[in-house]
Amino acid sequence: LNAIYGKSWYCFWYKDGKEFFFHVFAAEQYISKKYDLDLYDINPFLGYSGPIVSGENDFIYRALNYYKQSCKDLGIVAELIRFSPIDKNHIAFKDIKELKLIFAKKIIIMQLKENEDDQLKSYASSARRRINIGKRNCIISKINKSTSWEDFILLLYDSLKRNKAESKYYMSRLFFEQAKKSQLFDGYGAYKDNKLISCALLLRGKHSNYYLMAGNSELKIKGANELLIHRMATLSQAEGRKSLILGGGLTRNNDDGLYKFKKKFS
Repeated sequence: LNAIYGKSWYCFWYKDGKEFFFHVFAAEQYISKKYDLDLYDINPFLGYSGPIVSGENDFIYRALNYYKQSCKDLGIVAELIRFSPIDKNHIAFKDIKELKLIFAKKIIIMQLKENEDDQLKSYASSARRRINIGKRNCIISKINKSTSWEDFILLLYDSLKRNKAESKYYMSRLFFEQAKKSQLFDGYGAYKDNKLISCALLLRGKHSNYYLMAGNSELKIKGANELLIHRMATLSQAEGRKSLILGGGLTRNNDDGLYKFKKKFS
């Protein structure tokens, strides 16, 4: 969290006996010109988060009331939570009327295998073919944070610009500066003739790694993206992770191109 938000994040802890409610969040300021007020709201952390709760409904109601008052004291008026698909921490709130649970979209979670052959067998045949092509066309390497981090950032920004991505997909320069300093973040790239043609940012978690964002050059090399994801999967498994979260598409539609691409790995 310090890598992304510096010191501008909060922790809420409420306990009663063996029951507990734990949540972390970062408030973002916005100015209400209509009411001439400086207010705050809470957007989801990068990736997935949400409260971790152990308790019955009456305890959760009490905890939420304390949490709401804490937010009011900070000037926070609204919060959007993205629950963890691994921890399934939304289940504790399914009967809480004050929270509205909304299904956002399907995501792809790669289950990591102990050996590469089994990993490859878990993919669609089209992904395996593209990986074999990628092995002949390019090599995968970790981005050197000392010498190549700027090239990595520029490729990500350029790819977003060419794809006319919404502003919410752009990470700030400060974020990349913090990520560069953190051991939880690494960049990986596909290289052709020593030129970076495809790249992705990896965020490490305790049990799962997260394929955070990716970019491509205008030079299209067959199999580069598939090989990049495969290498990130095998590296994640070697580090002891159980899964690699690829995320979903740009929309909730099952025909979404990005979702269909990622689905080849599940």
